[in-house]
Amino acid sequence: MKVSGNIDGISKVVLEKMESWPELTVESDNLIGQQLAEEMASVSRRINREVAVYIDRRGQIAAIAVGNSGDISLPELQHARRQYAPLSGLHCVHTHPQGSGILSDADLSALAASGLDCIAALGVGSDAAITTVGIAFVPEQPMIMDWAAAAEYNWRSQLPLRKQVLDEEQTASAEKAILVALDCGAGSEETQRSLAELAQLAATAGIKVVDSLYQKKNRPEAATYIGKGKAKEIAMLAQVKQADVIIFDDELPVSVMATLAQIIDRKIIDRTMLILDIFASRAISYEGKLQVELAQLRYLLPRLSGQGTQLSRLGGGIGTRGPGESMLEMDRRKIRGRIDDLQSALDNICRGRSVQRQRRTKEQLFKVTLVGYTNAGKSSLLNALSAADTIAEDKLFATLDPLTRRVELMQGQEILLSDTVGFIRRLPHHLIAAFSATLEEVADADLLLHVMDGSADDIEDQASAVMKVVAKLSAADKPMINVINKTDLLGNSDAMQRLLGIFNPAVAISATSGQGLQQLKEMIAAQIAERLVAVEYLLPPDGNAVVAACYEEGRVRQVEYTEQGIKISAEIPRRLWGQLCQQGIKSKLEGEQHEIL
Repeated sequence: MKVSGNIDGISKVVLEKMESWPELTVESDNLIGQQLAEEMASVSRRINREVAVYIDRRGQIAAIAVGNSGDISLPELQHARRQYAPLSGLHCVHTHPQGSGILSDADLSALAASGLDCIAALGVGSDAAITTVGIAFVPEQPMIMDWAAAAEYNWRSQLPLRKQVLDEEQTASAEKAILVALDCGAGSEETQRSLAELAQLAATAGIKVVDSLYQKKNRPEAATYIGKGKAKEIAMLAQVKQADVIIFDDELPVSVMATLAQIIDRKIIDRTMLILDIFASRAISYEGKLQVELAQLRYLLPRLSGQGTQLSRLGGGIGTRGPGESMLEMDRRKIRGRIDDLQSALDNICRGRSVQRQRRTKEQLFKVTLVGYTNAGKSSLLNALSAADTIAEDKLFATLDPLTRRVELMQGQEILLSDTVGFIRRLPHHLIAAFSATLEEVADADLLLHVMDGSADDIEDQASAVMKVVAKLSAADKPMINVINKTDLLGNSDAMQRLLGIFNPAVAISATSGQGLQQLKEMIAAQIAERLVAVEYLLPPDGNAVVAACYEEGRVRQVEYTEQGIKISAEIPRRLWGQLCQQGIKSKLEGEQHEIL
């Protein structure tokens, strides 16, 4: 592991010693291990600088840094620890080479500004011995203890206090919103469901919903969407509730947003802007950031003309975050140029993915792709089947980046399982276009697993929304297994049987408990068996076209070029087998001997 920070002048021997620290054992309940603490103290005294380690909750070192007092900061780690939100899942232990373990103002400020579980300082004496240890979970309540007590201290017992403080801080600083929807014939029940989903989106974006309302109208008003009288009513409600932002459960024209902002005197954002904001806050990878910025700019471009006051009202916060936020001041020409650059970069990524898919095709593994409504449990299922470490969080759009893993079904049979971004009702077309490179995994799949939240009241509506997006991706005709997840949350067996009947072919599982996973594997294996037929051909010397077809669409076991012709043993799709039979090409495994895998 590389050491970050101020390493100028430190000898190679010392750096190599520090880089070996991750090999040392730290019990998960202990603040730090005895040997690691002593080595940190020795190095710190030798170089007369602070050294720090960042340790995760399993006791493994995630980062090592060097710096003068107050200079050490948490390095950017490749994988965000979102499952511990609002905490990072890391605690920092650093040294004070001047003897005292009392936490400095810089230490306490760093704790206040970060999501660290806690921060600790090891006081190092002139003989490199540890004197005292300072620990803080809350900046206002630092503790000091001797090294013997600190070595036995169960720091994890204080985590609930730290999380409670951060939750309260987030709630206090969160923007307050009023949600607004229009019922133009959908019915009050459907409108309220849509508002409830909008509230989930708002919570995911860190917004505190203080009120919500909807209005029945035959059609939206051209100028104000909800009518001038209703807009004034919302303005009064915003004052009473001290709301900062009004969120509309629809995509609004820029002229309507500007008019509403003048009447209500609050920031106005729509459903699309909110979803884009969530994607911007969750984009971690280079590809994810490119895709989100492209979607933001495509949304922003037609809205630049005449925004004026509306842009000034946006200020900061929700609706202005992410890779595209600095583009608000650009003119149309520059934004179009940026869009072209982003599209070119994503096209390069797309070509790279194509090469990866070709390599996987050569491996001749069956490709299965997870699709489903956001928060249905796709990432949890990928983790359960493949022992992957994908972020699985009870929030909307927890995963943006595609991930492909090998999964063993039974008797050594392997498949490639890919996760994709979750879908949602009225998923902005800007996002579908921007995430085309990611969603190509759907179009390239041999089988789709449609993961559904069995505990959702509107599971049928969610399934319909997913299938609409799948159809847009030209994948509606692909074989599909419906996977009804979260059965552990659905106690009524009659309700489960009803869902299994509606979504046949289907399997009921719980990705968290493992229930039904073996049955799911068997259903996938059955799909493979139904699709492939084992054949052995003796082809004429000019039969390379058939060999190429077997390579392209099936799995070739063996090819041998002999004087009699080309001997090939393969597993090919039934469709291709039928075509070859029509051409008069017969397999040695015909009739009763035909082996179906």
